[in-house]
Amino acid sequence: MDYISELRKIVKGFLPRHKSRLDCFCRLLLAIFAVKTVNLREIAVAFASDAQLDSRYKRLKRFFAQVRLSSQIKTHWKNVFAFSRFFK
Repeated sequence: MDYISELRKIVKGFLPRHKSRLDCFCRLLLAIFAVKTVNLREIAVAFASDAQLDSRYKRLKRFFAQVRLSSQIKTHWKNVFAFSRFFK
């Protein structure tokens, strides 16, 4: 199984979303880990997809325009990213 499928299984319990939204979120997370930035242009470069760069960038923009995360989830991910620098 690839990383996207494994991560989707884990995230599915925390974010009950449609499969395409979960796939996009998982690809987004893996791209953030790869480029170590939150710049959407740089994430689009690392975003796992056969689509062209501009299409991947637009997909990320649509994802953030349509998906709302609860404050509890946002706080959890902020803590994960804040403390991850200690485990490099």
